[in-house]
Amino acid sequence: MFESILLTGGTGKTGSRIAAQLATRNVRTRIASRHPQTDQTFFDWFDASTFAPALENIESVYLLA
Repeated sequence: MFESILLTGGTGKTGSRIAAQLATRNVRTRIASRHPQTDQTFFDWFDASTFAPALENIESVYLLA
């Protein structure tokens, strides 16, 4: 089974392309954003209370600026 990945910066130009490629490979990807859409997770580097919910059941993290 493929791992679960948290993708920060997944709403940007590069991040959205990475997310699309991971999806074609059936990789479970959680997109983290400060301004999440319906299928995204709220995450803010300056708010530690958002870390645990975003990382729940995540095996790897891709950090994009």
